Amino acid sequence: MNFMLEQTKTTPFVHFIDGQLVIKGNSFPIFSVIGYDQFLQSIRLYTENPPSKTIVKIDVDIINGFTKRYIMKAFRLLEKVKKPEKKVVIHWLYDEEDDDMLELGGIYQSLISLPFVFISKRTEQKKS
Repeated sequence: MNFMLEQTKTTPFVHFIDGQLVIKGNSFPIFSVIGYDQFLQSIRLYTENPPSKTIVKIDVDIINGFTKRYIMKAFRLLEKVKKPEKKVVIHWLYDEEDDDMLELGGIYQSLISLPFVFISKRTEQKKS
């Protein structure tokens, strides 16, 4: 299942294809939930026949409570994929000066059964 949302001023770029999910940018939508509902539906369909490995890359700087709930719903859906022969890994990118985003990743990690890899954006930029 493939899914893509273009980035706007208040929503992130979302790209989901072939076991790779990327959420990048700011996310603080106020009114529109249509894209997020479609996103969750694409994950539901994906969980029916996922590949052997799923990588989720979260690279968000500004996030509101609404988005936090949708990300948690997505993680809960992806937990259903995790089996001995199916692997799901969350790559949580954070700015070293932003303790809040690092802490948020830690909170998610404590609430779900998926493995997290915490990656400093500074380290990620050096690789590029």
